Amino acid sequence: MNTNEPPLKKVKIEKPDHSDFEEFITQIEKETEKFSAQTPHPLSEATLDEQIEYELFKLGSYGEDEALALKQEQQDQTSSSRDSPCTSTFEEEGERVSSTSVSSPEEEENIKKGSGTAEVNPSTVATLKRAMCDTSRLIGTFTTLKTTYLKLCKEFNYLLGKFNQNERIKIELIHENNELRKLLVDVIKEKEMDRKRYKDDIEKLKAQKSCQVPLLA
Repeated sequence: MNTNEPPLKKVKIEKPDHSDFEEFITQIEKETEKFSAQTPHPLSEATLDEQIEYELFKLGSYGEDEALALKQEQQDQTSSSRDSPCTSTFEEEGERVSSTSVSSPEEEENIKKGSGTAEVNPSTVATLKRAMCDTSRLIGTFTTLKTTYLKLCKEFNYLLGKFNQNERIKIELIHENNELRKLLVDVIKEKEMDRKRYKDDIEKLKAQKSCQVPLLA
């Protein structure tokens, strides 16, 4: 063992102080919250559709020069919003869609054609008048047929009532005929019985006469 070596000393290791780092993190979080509060929220789908429709409406309402000026102004706003750090990705996409919709030449032509005053076609007006006359004539014919149909229904109901009344009378006559037939049968039976009694009486009288003649002899 070497005795010339100095004795070892115990070194106290201190824990690192993280207070400055934690303070830095806290400050960053505060700045982030402040930045988020100042930054506008991203556009929703409904808001984006409304913005697109509004841009199309502006393009259809103004003239060509004003539409081009609006398009240039919107492109400048889009470029400036891209350079700004506060613009979100969704807002950039919405502005890009709206600028694309405004800058479409085919859509501009369609809007111009749609917003222009439509010329009146004489042949179309004549066709419409003819169709209206035909419709009025058909309505008149339908009204006449309806009135005739109602009259026929009334006559049919009247005749049906008469037929039912005649059927009731026919049934009553049949019933009376049956009653008369029964009476006739009863009368015939009585006549037959009377005839029988008359024959019996005659035979009795003949028998009595035949018995009285020998006694006298």
